[in-house]
Amino acid sequence: MYLIGLLLFPADKKWPCFANFSKWAGLPVIAIALVTASFATKARHLILTQGALYAIGGSLLYCPTLIFLDEWFIQRKGLAFGIVWVR
Repeated sequence: MYLIGLLLFPADKKWPCFANFSKWAGLPVIAIALVTASFATKARHLILTQGALYAIGGSLLYCPTLIFLDEWFIQRKGLAFGIVWVR
């Protein structure tokens, strides 16, 4: 999940419209991954759905969140990042 961020962070910084698109594209990918994982009959199906597909969707959703936090919070930036990372 974090290795995909190496590609997504620069793309989100360079093209802000991509960051806006990826936050909305990540949520259905996560939902599809979890729904299809519930129908898995073999371990490799779980690895593909929860391991790969969920990680891709999570990265699409998580990377723009960090960029938006950095832009939105100026005075209480440390508090905002602390709340996000403690979860």
